[in-house]
Amino acid sequence: MNGSSRLLLIAGLLLILAGFLFGLGFSLAVDHQARLVAFDDYGPVFVSLGEAGVIPDEVHAASDQRSLAHRRAMDVHTHSVNLGILLLLIGLLSPLLAGGQTWQRRGLLALAGAAWLYPAGLLLQFFGSTRAGEIVAAIGAAVIIVAFAVVFLRISRALGALATASTASR
Repeated sequence: MNGSSRLLLIAGLLLILAGFLFGLGFSLAVDHQARLVAFDDYGPVFVSLGEAGVIPDEVHAASDQRSLAHRRAMDVHTHSVNLGILLLLIGLLSPLLAGGQTWQRRGLLALAGAAWLYPAGLLLQFFGSTRAGEIVAAIGAAVIIVAFAVVFLRISRALGALATASTASR
């Protein structure tokens, strides 16, 4: 296992761990039931409150805020875990990458950094820094897409070369 593979495996495992710990912390601090489902289940109660003189818009606004926070927390958790798994898979396949070690290491380092940057942007949004979080998440997503495309093309070429060499040796 080369240094790039090890880097991706460690970054992926740590990202998965961070996602699990965030999800655990959120589920202990709040609850595990989705706010949208709770709102749907108790919709008639909200209607009754509206008829009793409570302004329905206030009830809906408070419910929407809680629902948005819950959705953002779940985004941080799921994207952290999924991107961590992606880093693990690419870390296992990275020895197939052909080419210069410096370029390979920089590209894989960019992928690992972007995989951490995207959930960090989602985390900023969760804590209320919506605009900054959107910018950070967008940069992370763009770098992930480009880096993953490059890695995919290089692994595809390496597998094609292996298949050609295997056919030629027969």
